Amino acid sequence: MLTSRFSFQQDFTATFFFRQYWRDHRLAFGKYLQVPSIKPAAPFVDQIWRPDSFFESDMTDHKTRHDFLLEITSEGNITYSVR
Repeated sequence: MLTSRFSFQQDFTATFFFRQYWRDHRLAFGKYLQVPSIKPAAPFVDQIWRPDSFFESDMTDHKTRHDFLLEITSEGNITYSVR
């Protein structure tokens, strides 16, 4: 009986989009801006509440800035997407 005792580690990289939706009535702007939605710039993202989502066994360097999309509708519906 032949057995092999070679051990090696395999890592892989995958790119995906994680999209979240929620409603925050504090960010609703109604008809005040006369547009259906806004897409704020990067500094605004750190100013609002976001769900504290995480992936177990994540090996990402969290110090790097990820690509994201933030959209807020006039009713306060939030779309937050991170790559």
